[in-house]
Amino acid sequence: MRFSKMSSSMNWSTLYTTTTGDGNIDIVNNLSVSTRYVRMRATVSSLFGTYSLNEMEVFSPEMNCQPSVVTSLQLTPSDKKANLNLWPNPAKTKLSIEAPFNFNTKTAELFIYTVSGKLFFTQTTSSHLTEIELKDYPSSIYYVVIKINNEIYSGKFIKLE
Repeated sequence: MRFSKMSSSMNWSTLYTTTTGDGNIDIVNNLSVSTRYVRMRATVSSLFGTYSLNEMEVFSPEMNCQPSVVTSLQLTPSDKKANLNLWPNPAKTKLSIEAPFNFNTKTAELFIYTVSGKLFFTQTTSSHLTEIELKDYPSSIYYVVIKINNEIYSGKFIKLE
């Protein structure tokens, strides 16, 4: 992960970088900086090309400020080769998932994650075109990841009632 700050000239500069996080709780202390904007970027993919940030606190004890809490999830693998085609999107009953190429005799793993990063569905497929039944999916945003060999393909869709 990499933390950066925005300077008064509107340019980002790196404050801290590491590639040795354990994927659990990582605490970064003693970053002494005076800035209005702080940015955290995931630089190494954790699980099948997905990144999950549950909470980030930025505060200044010297100024008796309460922490600013950021909660989000972002899927931005730097090693992905191409996006998946997903339709219809938003979807109600079925979702078609198309990989950018036909992988013929190879078997791929398909994963669907909730917006909170929890694995919701998994299956293997040997077709570049797969259809998923959505009747048991609550309305939400979902992330689809296909892993074939060491390559990652991803996309997201919205499930409507």
